[in-house]
Amino acid sequence: MDNEVRQAKLEEKPVMNQAGNPSESACPDCYGLRWEIEEEGMLRFRCRVGHAYGADVLKVTISESTENALWAAMRTLEETTSILRRWAPRSGDRLGPKYVREAEEHERHVQAIRRLLHEDSQRLEQKRLHDPD
Repeated sequence: MDNEVRQAKLEEKPVMNQAGNPSESACPDCYGLRWEIEEEGMLRFRCRVGHAYGADVLKVTISESTENALWAAMRTLEETTSILRRWAPRSGDRLGPKYVREAEEHERHVQAIRRLLHEDSQRLEQKRLHDPD
């Protein structure tokens, strides 16, 4: 841990001086470049600004980040659907039907995201019941 603290200084370092190998994905907290560091048979991850994770913590953090993104996408789609539905009757024969079709498409996307979130919450609840640790 002391080594992580020393390496996580916020000063700029050239990429070639970072410990480990660049990861295929970004840091879930700052979306910056993340590095994979293998030390004593354990895989750890650290980004350029200092966010550090073990594999288990990173998995949870990525899951939380994904869930937050899905909730944000669902809210945005619901708001857009509401706006399109309000605009449609006032938008004439050309744009009104187009807005209705777009609203219907957004509603389908909202339902798909809602199913994903529901399935994920059920999966997590089942896991919690079977593996309370």
